[in-house]
Amino acid sequence: MRTILDTLQERGTTRERGALAGIGLLEYAGQRAEARMRLEHLIERFPSSITVHDRWRNRMLVDFGAERMRHRYAKFANDSADRATAQWYAGYAALVAGDRHTLDGRMIEAENAYGDAIERFAESASRNEAYADTANHYAVLALAGRANIRLQRDTLAKAVKDLVRAADLRPESLDEDDGLKRKPRGIIGRVHAALTRAGKTELAQQLAGLLP
Repeated sequence: MRTILDTLQERGTTRERGALAGIGLLEYAGQRAEARMRLEHLIERFPSSITVHDRWRNRMLVDFGAERMRHRYAKFANDSADRATAQWYAGYAALVAGDRHTLDGRMIEAENAYGDAIERFAESASRNEAYADTANHYAVLALAGRANIRLQRDTLAKAVKDLVRAADLRPESLDEDDGLKRKPRGIIGRVHAALTRAGKTELAQQLAGLLP
């Protein structure tokens, strides 16, 4: 998983530093709109830069909120010639949006955002094998995040389906923290407990081998 992330981090690092420093000064001076415009231009120059994407995504998250940020990333992906890279970043933006909606108690928006992330990571992985490992890792976190929402919305069969899919996709990610410091395996435990309480033994059995 580190290899592709390191590669993305290294691309254009020297060239982008000066531009980001200038944008930081604009942000410090309260000129958010100008900073955002310059970040948009910088994304066009360095569409695979983790550093630039972090700044752009966070700028939009602060200025516009999670949902508008997610939809702006969808446009970025649709307009990009490099779909594998663009879908990876749009998937990550959707995952961030899902976590933010979860924190804010917006369950429908969270479920939709996690679903968006899952689909985008799947496309990224299918288009470029180099992205597959990280895309699958974050897809597992999105699947578990959506399962947690489905637990709260009492759609337990769908939650089980998400968790089984996550375990099949990348089992080692079940014990990794997501953006809200939750582990997918912990979510598996909570869904299993809810199924047991509800007497849904057949569904519970599907998760029994995945319990902590």
